[in-house]
Amino acid sequence: MLIDAHCHLNAISDCPLRQQILNTQGNGYIFIDVSIDSDSSLQSLSLSQNYYFIYSSLGFHPFTDEVFSSGTIEKYRDLFKNNNKIAVPPGTVIKCKYY
Repeated sequence: MLIDAHCHLNAISDCPLRQQILNTQGNGYIFIDVSIDSDSSLQSLSLSQNYYFIYSSLGFHPFTDEVFSSGTIEKYRDLFKNNNKIAVPPGTVIKCKYY
């Protein structure tokens, strides 16, 4: 078994490769689907709930920093509480911003 610890299946919905991966049912692979914002987190969770070989890594990319708020933190807390297929892959960086 091989593990892809950082992919963005949630971002390639129109790509034939994504459909090929989903059709093969993983074929001996585990995919950790990484999100970059709230929307991609929801897409990733949907994939992980529908495919046993996909796990979600919920995240927020620094490029989307301008829309980050305390409401975002609460939304992520709820996502973590209500889902059991969330992974935190090695090398994950948590960004702290100081004012």
